[in-house]
Amino acid sequence: MTLTTDPPGTGAGTGTPDRTASTGSSDLPAGPPRLARADAEALGDRIQQQAALIAEATYQFLLMLAEFDQRGGTGWYAGLKSTAH
Repeated sequence: MTLTTDPPGTGAGTGTPDRTASTGSSDLPAGPPRLARADAEALGDRIQQQAALIAEATYQFLLMLAEFDQRGGTGWYAGLKSTAH
């Protein structure tokens, strides 16, 4: 995952939140603390890994559904036309 130099919502190159840019008010609640760059990279890597696991599991699931339909598995269930129903 590639990160930019300035995280979203920060002043250009300052590394500090720019809370006045969209509302014109500086008295907004602070919200959760920003991630440090190393923490953002680590969390981004974990997100990518989890997304890959989900994609792989979805692929395997769809293969099983296709085999079930192709081999007549639905015939054993009354009223079930296909696994899409």
